[in-house]
Amino acid sequence: MFSTHSKNTQSQLSPSNKNELSGLCVLLAEDNIVNQNMVSIILKKRGAHVIVADNGQEALEKYSPETIDIILMDIQMPILDGYQTTQKIRKLENKTSTHIPIIALTANALNNEKERCFAQGMDGYLSKPFSIQDLLECIKNTLDAVAIKHKKA
Repeated sequence: MFSTHSKNTQSQLSPSNKNELSGLCVLLAEDNIVNQNMVSIILKKRGAHVIVADNGQEALEKYSPETIDIILMDIQMPILDGYQTTQKIRKLENKTSTHIPIIALTANALNNEKERCFAQGMDGYLSKPFSIQDLLECIKNTLDAVAIKHKKA
């Protein structure tokens, strides 16, 4: 899931900032145990609380707008895939007037995959493999974009 290269950017989120995600509760919906462990370790080392779901159905069961700040959603999962899970979460949010940012995680490199993810209600997109820096920047950028979008609404 992770690549060894890193982009040279001046983001606030960096491998050296150990508390950059302090207080953030992340729901990680990912069926691959190696990917679960790697992402969890990275996020926890930066202060985040991570809740892991092995599939889309489990992600729905663990979803809570009161505690979850962001969702990392694998697209290809058993039982409910990332698209189906996102659609169900968005329907639940319509009833509560909440919006939890969802970042798609996918190994599918098709040209229209990113657009499809956004059309299904996701707020961010990250293609596997990705670097730690890519993950951290995507989380920050998605949280910032969603905050700005909903501040205007």
